Amino acid sequence: MVFAGLFFVLNTGLIAVAIAFEQRVRALPIWREHFLGLWLTYFGGGAVAALLVVLVQERHPDVLALVLLAPIPFIIYATFRNAVGRMEDRVGHLNQVNGMYLCTIETLAQAIDAKDQVTHGHIRRVQQNAVKLAHALGIDNDSQLRALEAASLLHDVGKLAVPDHILNKPSTLTPTEFENMKRHANIGADILASIGFPYPVVPIVRHHHEAWDGSGYPAGLAAEEIPVGARILSVVDCFDALTSDRPYRTRLGREEAIRVLQDRSGTMYDPRVVAKFLNMLETLPTAVELPSTLPSHVLSDITGTAQGDMRRSVTNSGDPETFATLFELGVQAATAPNVGEALSRIHAILRNLMPADVCAIYLNNLETDTLVATFVSGVHAEAIAGTTIPVGQRLSGWVAANRQTIVNSDAALDLGNLTMQLDPTPVRCLSTAIGAEPLLGVLTIYSTRRQPFTDAHVHMVEAIASGLGSLLQTRPCETPFKEASVPKVEPEFAERVH
Repeated sequence: MVFAGLFFVLNTGLIAVAIAFEQRVRALPIWREHFLGLWLTYFGGGAVAALLVVLVQERHPDVLALVLLAPIPFIIYATFRNAVGRMEDRVGHLNQVNGMYLCTIETLAQAIDAKDQVTHGHIRRVQQNAVKLAHALGIDNDSQLRALEAASLLHDVGKLAVPDHILNKPSTLTPTEFENMKRHANIGADILASIGFPYPVVPIVRHHHEAWDGSGYPAGLAAEEIPVGARILSVVDCFDALTSDRPYRTRLGREEAIRVLQDRSGTMYDPRVVAKFLNMLETLPTAVELPSTLPSHVLSDITGTAQGDMRRSVTNSGDPETFATLFELGVQAATAPNVGEALSRIHAILRNLMPADVCAIYLNNLETDTLVATFVSGVHAEAIAGTTIPVGQRLSGWVAANRQTIVNSDAALDLGNLTMQLDPTPVRCLSTAIGAEPLLGVLTIYSTRRQPFTDAHVHMVEAIASGLGSLLQTRPCETPFKEASVPKVEPEFAERVH
């Protein structure tokens, strides 16, 4: 029995050590989880062998005894192989499910990064480098490593709640925009908390923007209060972001990015994590694009298809009749004493050409980052005037943020609950931006009829919006209503890292 125990320890122990060496984890947890339960098989085989020896010694060499006892070791071996085979099948199935699970997470993460116009290789590099840095720091706890792997992919899931125009703004964020951006850490953690990860992913996601000196967000944690996974992720994510192109700046050189990390060591980042990261930097891959499982054009294709199906082209926008109409609209606008009168004259012509029951000019308020319905003509003009829509939200806000026209969308998605109070009810709208840089506002036309807007209508309204842009820059804009008071924000700027 002693030899059976020795054989059990040596055989299973060496296998556990080999597996641990390959996976860079401790051998004892692997041995306990996968091999400790096999002790009964080894000791059972030892007991049978001892019984065989005793019987042979008692009865002397007896062929009948050997024949009767010979099948027992083979039965034990077959039972052992069957148990091991079942265990291998279970492990293989778990590995397959785990692989599918990780691919699903990565695809979701790539979809999120596509919204942020981040290269798809970014999340993979961050994941790989974060795990390597964790090993270099001596972290070998399997739960922490798996949490870091998942959090590296999903740490920005909360950006789903941040408007696109803030995520991809090509200039520095205003204080209001930065406060909106900071919400993504808590939102992302709350989203992932409902999944029930078997390892601590949520704390890493919630606190990956905390600072070593306590000046970060959302909880203002400092030093060792910050989860070590979040400290690792923040350093790796920052360096990869600095060395990658972003909508608001071009990439930095490696040496310049290193200086940024060194300057922030001890204030924003854990000094020990920064030092270890810089020591192993030469072994890490550079910012090279990796294959993506989700092409970045997918979302734009879906959007284009959805809008294209709703349009019905019935006439050529370049025919003489259209040019004559645009000329008349230009004359009416140019001779109007102010923008409000110009819109009224334009609407009087448009409602005979398309289902334009209400025309609204939403002016862009740069201080509050909102659109305000300043000039409205047609039915429901009094009810719609003064409506405020944050840039990036609803339909007109989306048009303002993306500088793209939308057509035949549900008017309720733009006017909200106000739609239910209006009779006849607006059912669809056409909205286009007025001005590009800077954005002056949005022209939105609401229809209470079943008749859809056509491609010809879109071209005409876009031409009108271009003319209104020139008019807004040269004519006084009397406001026919009193805007709600909004606290004025000081013109400070929030620094963007990633």
